[in-house]
Amino acid sequence: QDFIDLPGFPGRVHVQPFLSEELEGIACYLNLHDAQWGNVMASARALEVIPYWSGRLSLHPDTASTGAHQDLLEQAVDELVNTARRDLLGHTTYYRLVIEMEGAVASKPRRLRAVIKAKNSYQVSGAVAANAVSALINNPPQPGVYRADSVLSWDDILRSLRDNHCIDDFTIAAVPSSNCNPTTGKVEEGIL
Repeated sequence: QDFIDLPGFPGRVHVQPFLSEELEGIACYLNLHDAQWGNVMASARALEVIPYWSGRLSLHPDTASTGAHQDLLEQAVDELVNTARRDLLGHTTYYRLVIEMEGAVASKPRRLRAVIKAKNSYQVSGAVAANAVSALINNPPQPGVYRADSVLSWDDILRSLRDNHCIDDFTIAAVPSSNCNPTTGKVEEGIL
C-alpha cells in the first residue's frame, strides 16, 4: 500500500505486508480471526532495490566467496543505504511499533491500540536483547528453542525501555471498533 495515513506514524507511509511465524503463533494462541503485520517505510523505493539485488546476487550462488560476488554485495548495500537516505531527506528519524487488537469483552466490541515511539529501532532492539541475556543468565530455561514471548517478561522489558530512555512514549488507547456505532463512535470501556 503506497502513501497511506497510518495511525501512530507521522505523515504518509508505504506499508509492506509481512506475516512472521511468531505473529502467526501469537494469533493462534489468542484465537484471533485476523492478524496483520506490515513493515512501514517512507516509500517503496527500497522494496524495488532489494529484489533487484537479491536476483543479481543469486544468479551465481557458487561464486558467493569470490571477490566479484563481494563487490556486487557492496554495490547492493551502497544502493540500499543511499535509497534509504534519499527517502529520509528532510525527515527526522523515528521508530514506531503500533499494535491494534479488536475483540469483545462481555459481548461488547473492544479495540485497543498500543504505540511505542522511539528515535530509532536500535535502542529498542538492544534493550530487548539485553533483557533476553539477563533472563537467560538469571533464570535459564531447559535446553531447547523458545519464542521470545515465552521467556521474556513484558513488564521487565517495558521498565528497561523506560529506565534507559530507549523509548519516548508508550500508550494504550481505546479506538473506535469496526463494529462500534458509526454515528457516535463510542467504544465500550472495560477490561481485557
